[in-house]
Amino acid sequence: MGTIALIIVAVVLVGLGLTPLLGLAKGGKSAHFVKQEHASRIADLAAPLLLVADDSLTIQKVIELALSKHDVRQVATTQPHDALAVLQVRPFALAIVAYNQRLDDGLLAVEIKRRYPKLPVILMPGTFESYEPKEARGVTFDAVIKKPFDAKRLVARIEGLAPDIRKGR
Repeated sequence: MGTIALIIVAVVLVGLGLTPLLGLAKGGKSAHFVKQEHASRIADLAAPLLLVADDSLTIQKVIELALSKHDVRQVATTQPHDALAVLQVRPFALAIVAYNQRLDDGLLAVEIKRRYPKLPVILMPGTFESYEPKEARGVTFDAVIKKPFDAKRLVARIEGLAPDIRKGR
């Protein structure tokens, strides 16, 4: 790894409050091996990110449990504006967005697809919500999966849309 890459990693670790991961010796001239308890934090930093924008904590937890054996970090939001803010920070592998997540001018999922056209988006309408394609204003979602959903089917769809998210834990 080049010097610039190491500096970038160090800045990111400091910014995330993970300075123990740096393991620098006195004077900062040599690096020690990373302690075992911090190894999983480093792996989490490299894992692909999954955005779950749903106001139901139960749905967020079900998705987290369904993907518990997968190499992925889930970032969950309950507010539409928070979802847009998180997407600006780091690239995500996939977004799962509840149909009821709305902005002033329409569906959150539509806005995400417009701003990030290469990001796979799964729209999740609820049992009693009828998704009208005209609300998408010409935007096509990568999948529409109705709640309640079959966890195995959702996981298969996620794996198909985001190959970086794979079993590995």
